[in-house]
Amino acid sequence: MIEDSPTGVAAGKAAGMFTFGLCAGRHIRRGHADRLTEAGADMIAESFDQIAEVLRLKIASAIN
Repeated sequence: MIEDSPTGVAAGKAAGMFTFGLCAGRHIRRGHADRLTEAGADMIAESFDQIAEVLRLKIASAIN
């Protein structure tokens, strides 16, 4: 799951999902990554490109 709010991250974790905390966009303020981490984000990303790269690496390692 990809989420940029602490409430959304907490919901994703409650549903048992691997959750990216996304810190992209103009609405993100200082300390947002910390709030997403506190809410349970498994990984913090600063862009969709960063998430795509992590997923590519995970898929490649699962195939090999």
